[in-house]
Amino acid sequence: MNLSQYLGKRIRLVDVDGEITDGECVCVIPAQDNVPEIASIDIQTKPGSGYTIGFNEDEIKSIEVIE
Repeated sequence: MNLSQYLGKRIRLVDVDGEITDGECVCVIPAQDNVPEIASIDIQTKPGSGYTIGFNEDEIKSIEVIE
């Protein structure tokens, strides 16, 4: 999965448990720069809050860009 294509975009992420998270993708960490070596994505759910939720690639079922 190419997570970097979502950086700076508003997305809807569905995790493997079926939970939905909407927000702006503010950070993507490639596998080689992450521990464990799994790519990850951070989503800011409330603009300007500074609060993010992180997901490792193996926790993601699907991602779509939303407006």
